[in-house]
Amino acid sequence: MEIQDEKDLVATAAKGDKKAFMELYRRYCKMVYRHCYASTLEPETARDLFQEIWLKVYLGIRRIRKIESFAGFLKTIIRNTLIDFFRKSLPHEELNSDLTGPQEDPISLIEAKEILKKADPEDRYLLFLRFYEGYTNKEIAFLLELSESAVKMRLHRLLKRLGEKM
Repeated sequence: MEIQDEKDLVATAAKGDKKAFMELYRRYCKMVYRHCYASTLEPETARDLFQEIWLKVYLGIRRIRKIESFAGFLKTIIRNTLIDFFRKSLPHEELNSDLTGPQEDPISLIEAKEILKKADPEDRYLLFLRFYEGYTNKEIAFLLELSESAVKMRLHRLLKRLGEKM
């Protein structure tokens, strides 16, 4: 008998059922990897973060008695893992290294990717949540534990800085 209801899957996985956990993994693995890759733009680092996140989910699902929303539980682990990664990542000076000056020609996809690689990882994650995942400012504020006005201000300043570099 296959368990389809997510709450039943979570409850069964919390009891140690590997098939139930694998079904949750199957449902959410692409979303987790997208978050990791969009935040790092490096496949190897993204895979490491992906594994770390799923290990935390596996260990965490057994400790928590009741999970109302697995997606919410998972996104909290993703957010916290990525924030920890950002804090431990490259020194701030290296992240904000100078880019080439304004270009006369339209920017290519490769050039845009290079600019994003040099951007602060937290800023990349903010852009990913807003423009790739399509979250509203209110949803981003909740995920990142910021005020909605702080999200608006950070996005505005970030887009202005990126526009200047392009």
